[in-house]
Amino acid sequence: MECMLQPLRNPSSPQAKELAVSALGAIATAAQASLLPYFPTIMEHLREFLVTGHEDLQPVRIQSLETLGALARAVGEPMRPLAEECCQLGLGLCDQVDDPDLRRCTYSLFAALSGLMGEALAPYLPQITTFMLLSLRSTEGIVPQYDSSSSFLLFDDESDGEEEEELMDEDEEEEDDSEISGYSVENAFFDEKEDTCAALGEISVNSSVAFLPYMESVFEEVFKLLECPHLNVRKAAHEALGQFCCALHKACQSCPSEPSTAALQATLAQVVPSYMQAVYRERERQVVMAVLEALTGVLRSCGTLILQPPGRLAELCNMLKAVLQRKTACQDTEEEEEEEDQAEYDAMLLEYAGEAIPALAAAAGGDAFAPFFAGFLPLLLCKTKQGCTVAEKSFAVGTLAECIQGLGAASAQFVSRLLPVLLSATREADPEVRSNAIFGLGVLAEHGGRPAQEHFSKLVGLLLPLLARERHDRVHDNICGALARLLMASPTRKPEPQVLAALLHALPLKEDLEEWVTVGHLFGFLYQSTPDQVVDVAPELLRICSLIQADDKIPPDTKAALLMLLTFLAKQHTDSFHSALGSLPGDKAQELQAILGLT
Repeated sequence: MECMLQPLRNPSSPQAKELAVSALGAIATAAQASLLPYFPTIMEHLREFLVTGHEDLQPVRIQSLETLGALARAVGEPMRPLAEECCQLGLGLCDQVDDPDLRRCTYSLFAALSGLMGEALAPYLPQITTFMLLSLRSTEGIVPQYDSSSSFLLFDDESDGEEEEELMDEDEEEEDDSEISGYSVENAFFDEKEDTCAALGEISVNSSVAFLPYMESVFEEVFKLLECPHLNVRKAAHEALGQFCCALHKACQSCPSEPSTAALQATLAQVVPSYMQAVYRERERQVVMAVLEALTGVLRSCGTLILQPPGRLAELCNMLKAVLQRKTACQDTEEEEEEEDQAEYDAMLLEYAGEAIPALAAAAGGDAFAPFFAGFLPLLLCKTKQGCTVAEKSFAVGTLAECIQGLGAASAQFVSRLLPVLLSATREADPEVRSNAIFGLGVLAEHGGRPAQEHFSKLVGLLLPLLARERHDRVHDNICGALARLLMASPTRKPEPQVLAALLHALPLKEDLEEWVTVGHLFGFLYQSTPDQVVDVAPELLRICSLIQADDKIPPDTKAALLMLLTFLAKQHTDSFHSALGSLPGDKAQELQAILGLT
């Protein structure tokens, strides 16, 4: 850190200062809370650059804004007392300095601060949204091109495949236009619009109800940018529209009102069709990926609200099937393109569609989605065959597993078609494919009802030996999750002692920490159904508790469920509990006794 601070303390060139400030932002992003000891010193230097009037330090000032935003995200709460000061600094700079790069960095700072301030950003929103609306509407940087020849300049974009559109003012007199052959736009102003969209989306979600008075005007301007010839602006506009939907839904949840609900429904009625149109017609894959990702976020946030118009579920399913069948405009392979790039982009597109399908299943509900899942099934199963690539197999198996969760009990009707595919995939060499397959077996056991229960002994016979020999941490953790689901789904409601002992011995999880939620459910299940059966595994439970209690990555509910089990053992099976406690190191044993209130 001293090396980074040196150019800021001592006389050095503006370029050296700019690089040092940039490096501090990168360090903050990586170091997070570890940066706290240096935070006051860094803030002192950034303040100095933000209020400077020296023209040669303008790049340093812009970089300081960017680094300040990175600090707000990295440091978190310790930054909160300075949030209002930072807002005022940013607004002052927007008012005093006419520079697109400065404005976009300031907007990104406002977005970062909104994560700290939430609705407390309200007093600053009138000014913030005014500046941002001006940036969205601005035609600054659009330069008319005069050319006597027949050729003409269009929007300058880094993408060769960009749509060609002339920006011509229809209200101008024809004779005034006669010598204007087209327009070029400086990329700095496109970048400004892109970052404005991104910032507005984030601010809308974080400030929630406080943003509602500005939603209509902001939405209108962002929606217009879906026609922008610059792909990054279109991408950012689509992403922002999705965040506006999520923000409105959040506001409806926290402060229900008829106007808010009506606004959400009206917004969804515009955004969802625009997403479908983009998936079918947009020629840039990056934009379509962003649309699919945004759609998935809206589905997860708004749920069934997105499917209210009759036929919307079918429309969305047909759209996603078109992606799987490579029938969209951006998957048209007639254009010249490197085969390797094309394959990579196609694989990424499939992954984004694969995220949307289970989100759609969860939003629609299992019974409503089941007929549509039957239509997806052949398209997914054909990507699990022997000749398919590892990426295709991983995508297909992972999507199937996630869909089973979304289908819930409705997945029972598909057990006979899914089980052989998942069992086969557990024998794949690639650990990601194996991991996805084992996760799929677990959720199929959990939700597949009687058709799945008929195969429990086969599944246990597969998973227990795998648990003993698997060396890949993620696969190992998914085996633990699958066994936990099998134990809870057992028709006898009594866990098999051998399976329970093997599972607990394999804990703690190492990589796929999301499965701690499943393990926590198992602890709760054991406490409610058969707490007396855990006496024999008390040493393992105490060992696990001693390892995870201080780990803030473990869900609190999981820790609480385990503590309930141990409290039961301490009270109802005192001798066994204290005997097991003796297997722990002295300090750990005392710590657990204190937590359980036994000292």
